[in-house]
Amino acid sequence: MHRLALALLVIIGPKLARSANMEYGENRAEHAALCAFIRMAGGAVEVPTVEPLDKDDYNYIQELNFTLSPADWQAKFYKEPHRKTVHDDAESAGIKDGTAQDFWADWKAAAEALKQGADSKKVKKAVTPELTKTAKQLAGEQLTAIALEAKQLLKAYPKISPEAAKYSSAQLTATLTSAALGEGNAAIATIDANKPFSATVSGGRAEACTVKKAGVRPASALATLACICHKPDANAVTNGACTEKAEAATAWTSGTTPPDKSDYQKLAKSCGTPAKEPITREELEHALATVRSLIHTDGENG
Repeated sequence: MHRLALALLVIIGPKLARSANMEYGENRAEHAALCAFIRMAGGAVEVPTVEPLDKDDYNYIQELNFTLSPADWQAKFYKEPHRKTVHDDAESAGIKDGTAQDFWADWKAAAEALKQGADSKKVKKAVTPELTKTAKQLAGEQLTAIALEAKQLLKAYPKISPEAAKYSSAQLTATLTSAALGEGNAAIATIDANKPFSATVSGGRAEACTVKKAGVRPASALATLACICHKPDANAVTNGACTEKAEAATAWTSGTTPPDKSDYQKLAKSCGTPAKEPITREELEHALATVRSLIHTDGENG
C-alpha cells in the first residue's frame, strides 16, 4: 500500500503545474485511474490461504509402518522390554540409521502411540493377529515406501508463516480503505472532511496539494481526486476537469473554501458502484499499473 500512496501523490504534480486553460474532461483518465481505488474502499480483499495440514492420516501411516517393522527394530525405541518408556533421541536408542535425524520425530511419535497402555485401536484393527508373518512383511515393505512418500509430501507442503496473520482480509481492507479515503474505517456516507488530506485543510489549494511527508497533503486517492478535479476559481472548466458528476459546486483555491464533506462524497460517488466481489491481487496490480502509466516527469518534477 506504500507504493499506492507514492503513486497517488506523484500523479498530481504535472496537473497542478499547468497554467493554461484546461479542457472539459482533460483529467478524465486520471479520474478513472484513481476511482479504481475509491471503488475498492471498504471491500473485502481476496487473501490466498494455506489450510493447516491435518496430520491424522500421516500419523496413521507412520504408526502402521512402525507396527509392521521387525520386532527387534521396534524394541530399540523403548527403554524397557515391556515397551512403556520411549527413548528421548536416536542416539540413546542406539539407532545410527542415516535417516534418523530426518525421521526420528515421526518414529518417536509412532512409538509413543503404540507403547504399552496407549490407545491404538485403529492400528490394532488394521493389523490383526490373523495376518501371517509373510503378509506382514509384504505389507511392511509397501508401508515403508508409502511412509517415505508421505514424508516428502509433508516436507513440500507450504508452511504457514507467523506473518500471515498480518494479511487477513479485514486488515487489508482497512489499509486499502485508508489509502482510498484517508482512514481505514471510513465509508463514503460518513467521510470525515479532515481525513483525505491527513489533516484539516487550512491553507491554499496549491499548498494542500503539494507532496510532502507530513502535515496537510494529498494522502489518499480521494484527496488526489480533489486536487485534479475540484473546480478552481481561475481557468474554470465547463462541466469539470474530470467529469460533470465530479464537479464541485464551489470553487477551491483560497484557504476559505476547501472541499467539504459533501464535495468529497460527490467525488467518491462519481467513481461509480463500490466493488461487490472480493478484490484480487490482479485487480490491485492492474490499478497500480494504470496509475503509474499516467505519471509524467520532467527535469524539475519527479
